[in-house]
Amino acid sequence: MNDEIPVKKNSKRTYVFVLVLFFAVCVIAVFAYRTVGDIEAALPRELLSSPMVLSGTKTFTKQMQTIAPLGKTNANVMRVVYDLQGTCLLPEEASTITLITKDNSIGAVHAFSFGKNCYNGEQTVTIPLNTFQGIKNITDVKSVQASIWSPIHYIVTIKSIQLDHTEHTILGASTQNQHKVKTFPKITPLRPSPYAAKSAE
Repeated sequence: MNDEIPVKKNSKRTYVFVLVLFFAVCVIAVFAYRTVGDIEAALPRELLSSPMVLSGTKTFTKQMQTIAPLGKTNANVMRVVYDLQGTCLLPEEASTITLITKDNSIGAVHAFSFGKNCYNGEQTVTIPLNTFQGIKNITDVKSVQASIWSPIHYIVTIKSIQLDHTEHTILGASTQNQHKVKTFPKITPLRPSPYAAKSAE
């Protein structure tokens, strides 16, 4: 009888050890799953499967691409890489990028106004997603559309549209090897600077 008692104690200890080990493995697995999910949510998501090329003369041109399900994402900005090839775009509805959700809600933005108009060369603009009025949840977006109308001949290439996350949103364009092809004469001030300086005194 005395020989059986240590065996029972060892069995209980082994059982408790297995339970603790199983619990620890479960906790580590959940933590790892959450970590991987957070990393994936922070990754940029490319919306285009191929570049969009919009061209025409006194015509309205649009292109649409269906995007894969976005899944979990903490994106708060859209980055658009494009090349106007010297085209001077008209404002507002004449040149837009539109997001369309599964329930056909629409959010459109004059994305090119965030960059430099009339430039020949690649540029990247960062657009806050909250400017797309009508889009409540970015993960519901099913397609992206670009549209342009111009009274003159135009060729615009949109190379990339990405969803990304940034802590500090900087509006405007970053350019690469650009040069302006449309120039305007320098306007001489009505009042020369010395006069302005004396007036300020």
